[in-house]
Amino acid sequence: MEKLKYILISFFLLIFAGCSNSQIDFNNESIPINNTDLLKGENKQLVTITNNHYLNQNGKVYSLSQEMTLSSGQEVYFMGCTQNKNIHFTSFDIIVDTAPVNIYFYENPNVTNNGTQINSTIMNRNFNYNSTLNLFYNPTISSEGELLFVNGILGDKNQVQSNFGQTEEWVLNLNTCYTFKIINNNGNDNDIIANLIYYEES
Repeated sequence: MEKLKYILISFFLLIFAGCSNSQIDFNNESIPINNTDLLKGENKQLVTITNNHYLNQNGKVYSLSQEMTLSSGQEVYFMGCTQNKNIHFTSFDIIVDTAPVNIYFYENPNVTNNGTQINSTIMNRNFNYNSTLNLFYNPTISSEGELLFVNGILGDKNQVQSNFGQTEEWVLNLNTCYTFKIINNNGNDNDIIANLIYYEES
């Protein structure tokens, strides 16, 4: 057993030695590394980062924020249309002045007018990559398509958050449009802020 322990230690030391000025593969991408990249600080501890942090570091995470005021009973759509890259919705949340507000998420609606085109913002400000996801505010929808989920703010709550997390994110079809519909079911005008976070694959 003791001999096996020394063999394993020697094996891992050889791996780290071989990584010097080399590269590793992560999410089908080659990342140059060296020993000092792997070992940080006085105690030379191995540094690990989350997948979301890695994606943000490499300029693949985008955000969209929109302010609006909806009258009683008014509804509004946000639409995102994918192209030739896989888009992952990781969170969509809204903050409202007064409940109740309902949220619906649809796939493949029938669109008669795209509405106003809006732009997302890359979250790593050291990059200037343009997202391939085309985003629109208040399109005209004649048929809503397939309903994927329903959420909402009920009672006197002032925030709803549908945060799908890394293992529960929505991976969207290519060349397909999706809509979030927000309905103000409050009896008065309602100030609303909507936020969307997503990333796209290379």
